[in-house]
Amino acid sequence: LFLPLYHNLYYANEWRFFVDIFNVPFLNYSATANHAIQSINYNFIETNILHYIGLDIIDGKISFSLIGFVFVPYSVYVYFLLLKKLKFLKEKFIYFLITMAAIVPALFLGSAYYPRFDFVNAGIIVFSFLMIFKTDMNQSLS
Repeated sequence: LFLPLYHNLYYANEWRFFVDIFNVPFLNYSATANHAIQSINYNFIETNILHYIGLDIIDGKISFSLIGFVFVPYSVYVYFLLLKKLKFLKEKFIYFLITMAAIVPALFLGSAYYPRFDFVNAGIIVFSFLMIFKTDMNQSLS
């Protein structure tokens, strides 16, 4: 839970949980003084979606990361495999909500250091499954 604190302490030399971000990455702003929102940055969102199949696009060119290319698509496969393994619709729904609470913000706000956000989400996928599955196993044994 304190990973953002450690991250900001290491990279920004500040003990802060949240960082100051003026612009939201998935929006395009005008160059005027009021920085009004002009449109949605679909390229940014598409690039983040492509991360989940192992591709990173920087300045219009595909950037290849062996670790990202191998493990991030595998984590997507594992996600659906684990979703299928859950027995009850309620468990599947809870699993879906927990994992989407991590994945959706990463798609819209994760703007740097691929595959960092994707690996954190892979961890959340596995740990949330283990929590739900362990709870199901404990209830089955009772």
